[in-house]
Parts: sequence; structure tokens; C-alpha cells
Amino acid sequence: MPLFKSICIRIIFWYSLSLIPFSILISSSMDSCRFHRPRMHQTKLLFVSLISLFALSTMFIASLKHDGRIVILPESKWASSDSNRLGDLDISALCQEDQKRHRRMNFDGIESLSRGKVQSFFAQILQYPIQSACVTMKRIGRGKWLGHCYDGHKYVCLDDFVPKRNHANGLDQDEDECIVYSFGVSDDLSFENEMTHFGCHVYAYDQDWTETMLQNKNPRITLEKASIHDGSKGSVTFGQLLSKNNHSAKMIKYLKVDIEGGERKGLMEWIKSGAMDNVLQVGVEFHYTVNFAKEYWQISKSLHRLGFVYISYDPNLCVGRGPTYFHCVEVVFRKTTLDCLRLSLTLD
Repeated sequence: MPLFKSICIRIIFWYSLSLIPFSILISSSMDSCRFHRPRMHQTKLLFVSLISLFALSTMFIASLKHDGRIVILPESKWASSDSNRLGDLDISALCQEDQKRHRRMNFDGIESLSRGKVQSFFAQILQYPIQSACVTMKRIGRGKWLGHCYDGHKYVCLDDFVPKRNHANGLDQDEDECIVYSFGVSDDLSFENEMTHFGCHVYAYDQDWTETMLQNKNPRITLEKASIHDGSKGSVTFGQLLSKNNHSAKMIKYLKVDIEGGERKGLMEWIKSGAMDNVLQVGVEFHYTVNFAKEYWQISKSLHRLGFVYISYDPNLCVGRGPTYFHCVEVVFRKTTLDCLRLSLTLD
């Protein structure tokens, strides 16, 4: 019925619009033809036509809004107070689908599956991240052009970087110090530099000094040489770095991990030691997921149990794909709840 009403209004609108030129033509012809009607009658006809056009235009816009083609968001909010609606857009079906897939992270029977089934199961999880867990997802860092693709960027959910409104003075202030850790820099600091634009201090590490690291002049980037994973073979752990920098009790807004396979042992140790307890987001590159699907599944499931939600999938196009799956993929986990995932976030 609302659709029928909308269609009728639009038909009347366009019909009335078509009468305007005809009315003007009739009005102008009264001077040249032998229509001896007062000029006042012509003015009234034109005036009524314009008023009708204005009224019907208003009804036309209203009909578009009500059947979902125009969405007007409140100025002070990203979403309405109803957790299942984003502005005037009903996302309840999306939320229900996300909740179903989120529950799949509790699956405990992966050890009984064949290697091929594990690969297929994990690929399905990876390629369909939770969509409603982040309002604003952005690609950060240009990366390095390798001749046919860019490599080195990361996706970040900017919801955790929105300044809190100070109602006393009306200024945007972030009550928490913004700390970012980055493991694996190589010769590209584009991600780290862009994160400092959000007011963050970035602590970046790589197993070797590179020319790019030596030439860094950004005072908000602290660079060190270190091999980071589980503490074995001369490596250091994430927890040891937090302790060294007096960040053990600090909130880490983003952890970037690109350590060429070292994440398999490293992340499990960091989870078990509690180093991940104060991390809000982790962006990690999974290397050769086909060969290590079970290990990466255990990592993903352990992060899930810490309250992380899987929110982004980005295959590495520079490495390419094998016969079936991409060799390396960039994934992001965000620590959040699942009450339709904070779509009622406000800025004030």
C-alpha cells in the first residue's frame, strides 16, 4: 500500500509538472489571440500552478524518503538509538546473519576434519567477515608499489579513534592516550606515518634496520630493531615490549602484525600470556593459510574468546593465489560486543 501511494503521488506530480508550460503558453497567448480575459486571471493561473508544483514536490520527496531511497541521518549521530537500524536503514537481517556467523567461531570439531575440509571451512570464515562490527573502515597506508600491486597497507576501524566530546568546553578530546604497535616495517612506513595523523604514537619494530627506518624523521614514531614472536631463538615477545615501554596496563588501540609467518607462534603466546588483553584491534597478515589452516583457526578462535570480532578480509594480490585459495590474506579483528555491534555509536 505505501508503494502504491508513492507511485500515485509521483504520477500526479509529473502530470502537474507537465501542465506548467501549457499554462504559461495559454497565459502568453491571451495577449495575441482574441481572448479578452483580464490579465489578473493569467497571474492567478500561473500562481496556482507554481503553488501546486511546490506542494507536490514536497510530497514527492517525502514519498522517496519513506520508501527508502533517501536516507537522512541525524547530524549528531552515526546511527539511531535503535540498535537494529542505521539511520533510516533497517539492518536487522544483516545483524541476524552476522550473529549466526559469529557463533560459528565456537566450533570445536575442527581436529576431526580432514585437511581439505579444514581449509574449506576456514576459507568460508575468512572470506565472509562480520559486516556490522564497524561503522567506518578505512584503508590506512599507501603501501609500496611492487610493479603490479600495492603491499603494506592495513585496514583500520576508525570507530575506536573517534574523539570523545567534552561537554564542558565543546571541544573534541580523546581521554585515552593513543598507542599503536607495529611489527614488520621493512622499507615502508606509510601505515605508521598515517596513524600518527590520528594523534597516535607508533612503536614500530623490524628484525633488520632498513634505509627507510634510518631516514625516519617523524617524532611520533619510535623505531627499534627486534625479532618478535614467541621468545624463542633470540626473539622477544609482545608482552616483553609492553613491559619495557611501561605499557602493560595501557590500552593499545591497534596492533599491526606482518612478521612473515612468525605470527603463528607469536600470537598464541601473546594470547596465553595476557599481552592481548588490552588490545582493541589487531591487523595481521596470515601467511600460507592453506598449509597452516588449523593453526590460524586456533588463533582466530582464541581471539574470539577474548572478545575479538573478525571484521575485515583483504587477500594479498601481490603474492597471488594457488590452485584454490590465496596464499596470504590480511585480516582484522576488533574487540567489541555483538549487540548488533555498536551501530548506535554517537559522536556527542
